[in-house]
Amino acid sequence: MLIRNLIESRYANQSKFFEQSEGFQHLVSGVADIKFYDEFIANLCKTHLKSPQILAFLYAAAPPSVANTIQHNMLEELGLDAEGICHPDLLRKLASAVGLDNAKQVQIEASSQAELHQMCNFR
Repeated sequence: MLIRNLIESRYANQSKFFEQSEGFQHLVSGVADIKFYDEFIANLCKTHLKSPQILAFLYAAAPPSVANTIQHNMLEELGLDAEGICHPDLLRKLASAVGLDNAKQVQIEASSQAELHQMCNFR
């Protein structure tokens, strides 16, 4: 239980730090300029486009006692839950809705995949 408490404590501290950060305050207050919002959404998409692959790895490595919890998350990521839309497609919709053009979206997806490959140390 000690490691769980440590992880929860660090997560709480990082969440609080983020909530109090100048950038987050600009986002939620509406004082950030359009470029800031576009960069935030691009980074959000780039980060979360990796989610299905990372979650699939965790599911494969998970002990049987937590497999059901991860399986539900995996089904959500893949769009096989009640909502029926995979998370990468939701991110693509978000990018389109805020006006990120196709070239920018392609660049975001390529960057996301490059980061995933780097994380896995593929060569």
